[in-house]
Order: sequence, then structure tokens, then C-alpha cells
Amino acid sequence: MGEIEIKNLENLSIEDIEKTLKQLKKKERLLKKILLEKLVEELNLTEKDLEDFEKAREEAWKEEKKKLGL
Repeated sequence: MGEIEIKNLENLSIEDIEKTLKQLKKKERLLKKILLEKLVEELNLTEKDLEDFEKAREEAWKEEKKKLGL
């Protein structure tokens, strides 16, 4: 997970910080979606490839959750 350091807190309200973080999250989700779409296109991935990838991702996450005790 990344870290954000905020300097000069005297001039920022909690609401401003929350609003900015929400905007950053939206932009991050959009950029991830665009990146995935470009990768799918560049690599000529099929729907089957994406399904297989999702299954592998789910299995890897399941194992990681076990390790982390989640």
C-alpha cells in the first residue's frame, strides 16, 4: 500500500483531505481499467484467457488470505 504525506496541515480541513483522497481513488480505478483494457488489446487476450487469469488470481488470493490469517 502506498503512503501519502501531507505537509502544511494547518491550511487543510479533514473534509478537503477526504474529498481529495476520494478523487484519487476514482482516478486510480479508472487508470487501472484503462491499463487492463490496453493489456488485453496488446496481448490479444481472449475471454477464455481472462477467465483463466481471474481463476488464478482468485486462487492466489485465497492462499494469501490463509497466510495472513484473514
